[in-house]
Amino acid sequence: MKIGLPDTLRYQRYGAWWEAFLTNLGLEIIKPSLPLEDSLSEGARLMPSEPVTVQLFVGRVLELAPLVDAIIVPDLNPGAEPGMGQAVDPWMVDLASMLSRRFSLPALHSIPTRLNEGETSSFAVRLGVAMTQNTTLVRRSMDRMQTGLKPAKPSEPVWAKAGFSSIGLVGDPSLLETDFLLKNFIALLEQFGLHAVNASEMPREKVLEFGRKKLPDALETDVETVGGAAFLEGKASILGLIALAPANAPLQTKLGQDIVKRARKPSIQLELGSAALETKVAAFAALLGK
Repeated sequence: MKIGLPDTLRYQRYGAWWEAFLTNLGLEIIKPSLPLEDSLSEGARLMPSEPVTVQLFVGRVLELAPLVDAIIVPDLNPGAEPGMGQAVDPWMVDLASMLSRRFSLPALHSIPTRLNEGETSSFAVRLGVAMTQNTTLVRRSMDRMQTGLKPAKPSEPVWAKAGFSSIGLVGDPSLLETDFLLKNFIALLEQFGLHAVNASEMPREKVLEFGRKKLPDALETDVETVGGAAFLEGKASILGLIALAPANAPLQTKLGQDIVKRARKPSIQLELGSAALETKVAAFAALLGK
């Protein structure tokens, strides 16, 4: 059985563990091989009104579709559903259904992006048995993989860079964790003397703790965005915040605007790819004395 494993949309959180687990079950893992630029171009052609994070993921999924029997997709907000009394982006809460309604695809299996010994173990056993019909094999593989679910100690971020002003970069984790989409923006910040400290590099449990105090009933992705802003703003080395959202993501933009409105330090909300991006970055750098 061939299983497709797209390598974007928070893949670095869950991908290595799930690839190893499924390989241990004797399943063949197929990953995208096209350049990311090609995947983004294809996704943008087919879905021009969606954010670049979705376009890129769609491009990766469509590359895999004719090659595999099933595709693994991330559940970005486990337990959340559209229409839960708040405005939500359906891509954030029902990714598999959104893909299935738009494209002819093999079976899609949603897995939680967070890894932990309880939730991931039970989910992996159910999925493994469904794919292999071999409970013994799945249990043995799970025993071997259990240690990989223990929380890893987060690495210390680079808080300061000589000659640069440190700013906190906040936004949806799906964007902040995709270097391919961020690299030009990071280069633009450095051009104006700004060093970005990425909220996705902060200790996740601490970030969620901060976020739940401010948005106790929100989607986990929103809690993480707001918590990252609160965590970074409390650091003395951080002189200001940039809330970044992709184009065509109005709810992410609004959340960023709310963060800016409540921030105590100089802050700005920016849209990745907007025509005025360089002008706004230059003005923000000037405000910080760069």
